[in-house]
Amino acid sequence: MINYGSRSAEVWWQQNKGALSRMEKLTVLRISSEDCNALSALANRTMRLQCTVQDSQVWITDGERTAHIEPVKREA
Repeated sequence: MINYGSRSAEVWWQQNKGALSRMEKLTVLRISSEDCNALSALANRTMRLQCTVQDSQVWITDGERTAHIEPVKREA
């Protein structure tokens, strides 16, 4: 599960972390507002994206531009 954004993401996490932490095979990742903005810059109607994941870092590219994001694992 991916949790993104700023204030609303924090409110959601505070309200749900207890129930979610009981799910053994669930990992919740947080993506910062800055990383969300970088991803949204890649969005377009006919987008084709390529994703590379290495050492907890993610690079997403459309062939011309690349967004580097670092999801953070949420701890209950």
